[in-house]
Amino acid sequence: MSTEEYTLTRTAQPTNDDRTLDAETLSEIFARDRARTLAHSLKACDRPVEIDELAGEVAACEA
Repeated sequence: MSTEEYTLTRTAQPTNDDRTLDAETLSEIFARDRARTLAHSLKACDRPVEIDELAGEVAACEA
């Protein structure tokens, strides 16, 4: 799992930094329930988490 951080920018101009997301993109992502559930799960973690474990947590929340 990548440990890169993602940052929010206020510009609509594309950047060369793959780790930067504009506000519109973030709004589209977090408009989805699953993405918000994933973000809450990640925020609650105090250790690195495998993708399979995250998928299980999201699935459990959706059930």
